[in-house]
Amino acid sequence: ELQLRAVLNLPLPTPEITKPTTSINLIDALPDETIIKESLHYYRYSNLPETSKILGHLALSGESFDEVKEKIDRLQAYFK
Repeated sequence: ELQLRAVLNLPLPTPEITKPTTSINLIDALPDETIIKESLHYYRYSNLPETSKILGHLALSGESFDEVKEKIDRLQAYFK
């Protein structure tokens, strides 16, 4: 909504963080099913590895920053 308001030159409300969230770009390779289940939100872009390096992203959210950090720590094993 904020992006649409900005493009239309409408007043912008102050954004509030309601839930800690982060994203991890997927570069050059797509994840396997284990990573998709772990991250909860997987977004695959329509581009192919031959045409773009960023193929999608994983979105992680939690009730606290510590919970999001724990999810990131668990995912690191899949990216090594």
